[in-house]
Amino acid sequence: MTALRAPLLCLLLATASGCAVGPAGSPRSTIGAPPSLGQVGSAVVAAPAATQWWRLYDDPALDALVTEALENNRDLQVASANLRQARAVLRERQGARLPLTTVSSDIGYGSTVSDQIAAALDQTEVRTGQRYGAGVSAGWSLDFFGRIARAVQAARADAEATEAAQDNMRVVVAAETTRAYVDSCGYASAAGVAQRSLALATRRLALKTALRAAGGTTALEVARASALAGQAQAALPALQAGRRNALYELAVLAGRPPDDLAAAAGSCASVPQLKAPIPIGDVTALLQRRPDVRQAQRRLEASTARIGVATASLYPSVSILGTVAGSAPEVGDLGHHSAIAWNVGPVLSWHFPNVSAARAQIAQAQAQEAAALARFDAVILVTLKDVKQALATHEAARRQRDALTAAAEQSGAAMRLARLDQRAGAASELDALDAECSDAQMHAALAAAETDLALGQVALFKSLGGGWEQAPAVHTPVITRRADPARRSPSPTL
Repeated sequence: MTALRAPLLCLLLATASGCAVGPAGSPRSTIGAPPSLGQVGSAVVAAPAATQWWRLYDDPALDALVTEALENNRDLQVASANLRQARAVLRERQGARLPLTTVSSDIGYGSTVSDQIAAALDQTEVRTGQRYGAGVSAGWSLDFFGRIARAVQAARADAEATEAAQDNMRVVVAAETTRAYVDSCGYASAAGVAQRSLALATRRLALKTALRAAGGTTALEVARASALAGQAQAALPALQAGRRNALYELAVLAGRPPDDLAAAAGSCASVPQLKAPIPIGDVTALLQRRPDVRQAQRRLEASTARIGVATASLYPSVSILGTVAGSAPEVGDLGHHSAIAWNVGPVLSWHFPNVSAARAQIAQAQAQEAAALARFDAVILVTLKDVKQALATHEAARRQRDALTAAAEQSGAAMRLARLDQRAGAASELDALDAECSDAQMHAALAAAETDLALGQVALFKSLGGGWEQAPAVHTPVITRRADPARRSPSPTL
């Protein structure tokens, strides 16, 4: 026990005096206090932002689609696998704090140092023959200068950044799924209006043709009516293709083949509408909520920690190493005290005096920290820009929709008055039909405006960074393996 006191004392002194080199903390952002969001419009409120914001549309089909996408989206599965990898790297770095144990055994022919010493003392020949050996060694790195601690700190920050990247992918998937759903509903709504326009144009052409036969109009008017009917017919294929493409995108976002989508997803015929103003919160909550901001901040912390890892290479590394080994001509003699040798004590390793490579690594780490700080600032600026642009676009779309809604109400009133005049004999059927065509055109513009407004809402929700909170767990894909072709039995030669 007396022989162990010196190594144990060294271990206690090393543990007590350990310190971490490198910067004490991550640099602050060079951007000052973020400005307020300014004029946000009447359709938004400063209440805390919604987490599962798509539920504000009160559309069960949309809710089911977003939930399925958050569980099965393939990009999310990649992000989930990356997170598992980052956490495994963290566990690896943490494992460096534990003792490393090595067990060895050998068998051979020859002699050992003990045999040679005994022969020299006894003035005899060196004993040779079959030798058996076994040993156990254990080493424990003393983290004097924080190399291991900094490496663990960097790995933890990397894992948290990867987790933020997964959360950011959830934001994107939820927003893209909702956008594709709005697109499919918008195309369906526009196709419905186009069908009505085509029916009216067909009736108008028939009426013009009948009037031409009776001598009541010219061939030019018939040709114009025919052109309008053809134009209405030509508008339908693009709208129908747009709806199919949106449904294909919805299926892939949900992790399905393009043609494999639930019937409820394609049943909407009108654009979903919000029943209340959009809650957007404040700037501080926004910067804390957006996963991409958190990701950039963690990357900055990791780059700062790596400066400490590089700086620690300027200093010696100290370990406590203990070995127990035995060598004997017979296996049964390995446990005899004369066949066992042991040693325990500190081990010093220092790359000295050539430190140019270490200083170059420190310079690299410092440059990476500067780049990470610039990226962090850039993400903050982009975040503020995204929200302000989304607010401006949403407010413009809302005003356009409101104006077209009022115009559509007047157009509907004009159509009803034209029908009343027709029944009273004050207007012809052609006049009433023209009023219906104008009303259909107005509703086509309104349907497009409603789609633009809903897409603007989705862009605003996405810029606010919602959708990752309370998200369901991502389903891990089941891995099945094919037989290795190289191991298959060769086909018989014909």
